Amino acid sequence: MIAQLAVPPLVEIAEMRAEAEDFHMSSSRETGMLLRTLAGSKPGGRLLELGTGVGVGAAWLLDGMDATARLTTVELHPEAAEICRTMLASDPRAEVVEAHGIKWLEAYTGPLFDLIFVDVGQLKYERRDLTLSKLAPGGLFVCDDVIWSPEWDPAVRPSKDRVDKFRAEIFAQPGFNVTLMDWGSGVCIASRLIDPDHPEYDGARRVWNGLVDRRPALVARCSGTADVVQAVRVAAERRPAVSIRAGGHQVAGSAVCDGGLVIDLSAMRGVHVDPASRTARVQAGVPMGQLDRETQVFGLVTPGGDVQGTGVAGLTLGGGIGLLARAHGLSCDHLRAVEIVTADGQVRTADPHEHPDLLWAARGCGRGLGVVTSLELDLGVLGPMVAIVEVYYPGDRAEPVLRAWRDATEALPDTVTPMAVLRGLPRFRQVSSDLHDRPVVGVGAVYAGPPAEAEAVLAPLRRLDDPVIDASGVVRYEQVPSPPAVVTRAFMKSHFLSELTDDAIRTLLDQEARRIRSGTEVVIRTLGGAVARVPEERSAYPHRAARFNVNVNAMWRDPGLDDAILDWCRSTWTAMRPHADGGVYLNFSGLADEAEAMLDAAYGASAARVDSIRRRYDPDGVFGLAARQP
Repeated sequence: MIAQLAVPPLVEIAEMRAEAEDFHMSSSRETGMLLRTLAGSKPGGRLLELGTGVGVGAAWLLDGMDATARLTTVELHPEAAEICRTMLASDPRAEVVEAHGIKWLEAYTGPLFDLIFVDVGQLKYERRDLTLSKLAPGGLFVCDDVIWSPEWDPAVRPSKDRVDKFRAEIFAQPGFNVTLMDWGSGVCIASRLIDPDHPEYDGARRVWNGLVDRRPALVARCSGTADVVQAVRVAAERRPAVSIRAGGHQVAGSAVCDGGLVIDLSAMRGVHVDPASRTARVQAGVPMGQLDRETQVFGLVTPGGDVQGTGVAGLTLGGGIGLLARAHGLSCDHLRAVEIVTADGQVRTADPHEHPDLLWAARGCGRGLGVVTSLELDLGVLGPMVAIVEVYYPGDRAEPVLRAWRDATEALPDTVTPMAVLRGLPRFRQVSSDLHDRPVVGVGAVYAGPPAEAEAVLAPLRRLDDPVIDASGVVRYEQVPSPPAVVTRAFMKSHFLSELTDDAIRTLLDQEARRIRSGTEVVIRTLGGAVARVPEERSAYPHRAARFNVNVNAMWRDPGLDDAILDWCRSTWTAMRPHADGGVYLNFSGLADEAEAMLDAAYGASAARVDSIRRRYDPDGVFGLAARQP
C-alpha cells in the first residue's frame, strides 16, 4: 500500500537529508501518512511538533495542513534545527525553534495547540502532564515508538518497562479518548475531552435554548472526522448515553445529555462549493447563514430554513422546510450523500451506490443513524438579489386576512412559498414605537426567480387588507429577514395540516386572543409543489401530502415567564390537534423530554424501516438516546 501512494517531494528531500546525515530516528512513512491525515482534520489549526529531527515529520504535517494552519516544531540540537529551518524556509506556515523541549513548554504562554506530535522521550514518558497542558479541547496528542522493540538504537532506546508503563498510563489518562495503532513501532493518538472539572465545561455544555440545562460527563469537541471516530469508539466500548451536537440552535435540547458523552461537531465548519457541478460539501457544524454566503458567491442556493443560525446538518436530517420549499423542495431533497461514522467506528459514505439505505433514512429521518460529519448537497440557481414580501396586517383583521391568504396561496405558482405569522409587530423605524408588539398578521415570501418577474406574482400577498407596514422589496438573498439568533429560551412544536379550514383559523385566533405578549407566535408555512412531487421511495421524509405546517413558536428572555409561555404553547398545540393530519415535523416536535412521545407522528410510515436500518448499523444501541429524540 505504501508503494502505491505518492510521497510528497518535501518528504523525499527530508528523507534523503536524514540518510546523508546518518539520522535513523525519523518518522516512518506509515506514521507520516497518518500525521498528514490528522493535520488535514485541523483546518486553520495550530500544530506543534516536539522533536524535529531533520524535518521528516514536519514535512508530512505540512503536506496535510491547509493554508491557514500553522506549525511550530521544536528541536534541541542546533545542527538538526538548522537543516530543517533551511528546508522549510519558503513555507510561511512553519516555524522552527531551537530549544530544549521542556524549557520551551514551561515558558510557552501562547494559544493552545490543536495537534501535538511528540517524538521526545521525556515529554512522552515523564513530562506528559506538561505536554498535555498545552493541548486545546478537542485537540490530538500523537506520539510514536509506543511498542518497545529490541531493534531500536541502544544509545537512545528506553527500557521496555518504561514504554509499557507509558502505554498503560495514557489509556488511563482522565479526559482523553485513546487509540493505539499497533503497526511498526506503534502510534498512540489521544483526543482531549471536556469533563466537569475543565474550566470550559459550562461553556461546552450550554446550548442555544436556555430552558435546557444538562450536565454531560464528557464533551468531545471534534475538529475533524478522526476526532469523531475516536469518540464513537470510546462510546461503543464504554456505553455512555450519547448525544450529538452540530452547528445550529436545535431547540429541543437533545444535543446534550445528562451524565453521558456529547460528540460536539460545532467546530467543523468547512464548506466547499463546486460551481461547475452545482454541489456543495458541507461539514456538520456549518450554520445555514454561512452556507448561503458561500453559495451566493456563485449565485447558487440550496433550500434551507428561514433562520440563518439553523444548522445545515440537523435541518437536513430532519427534513428542512423553508422559504423555497414549493419551488425547490426540502433540504433533504437536495442531499446527494453523507459521510457518517457508524456505531462500529467505521467511516462510511452513504450515497445512491454505497449504503443507499442509510442515505434514504438520512433524508428526513436522520436521527440515531450514526454521526454525520459532512453532507454533499445539490445547488440551484438563485440570487444574489431576490424579491421578497414582508407585510404586516392589523391583528383585528386577522380572520379575513388569514382566509384571503389561504385562498391566495392556492392560486400562486410554485415559485412562491408563502408563510403567515400571528405575532407582535416587530420594530420598524417607519412605525411609531407605541405600535411595537401590537398583534398583527405577518405575511412573507421569497420569489424563487428573477426579481424583475416578481412584482405581479407577489402582488396578491400585498393586498390582502390595508397593511400596518409593507417592507417588501428586493434584497440580497443572504439578507432575507431572519429571526434573531441570540435568544435565551425557546419552544417549538408543530402539526401538519391537509387543509387550513375556517374552523382551524378560528381555533388559532381563539388561542391568539390568549397569547402571552412576549415572543410568542404561530407560524403557518405552505407546502406542496416540489415537496409533494418527490417519490416516497426516494426519502424517509413521510409528510409529502401535507399542504400546511402550523408551528407554535416562543422565544423569550425572562425565566419568570417560563410556565405561562409553555402553558400557552402546549395548549395551542393541543387545541389545533383536531384540525391536523396526525403528523409532526421532526425539527419542530417540542422539547426533548416530551418529544419522544411524538416520534411515531414524526416518522410516520417510515418508522419501521428507519428502525430496521438503525438496528443494522447499530445493533447494540450505541446511539439509542439519539434515536429516541428529535
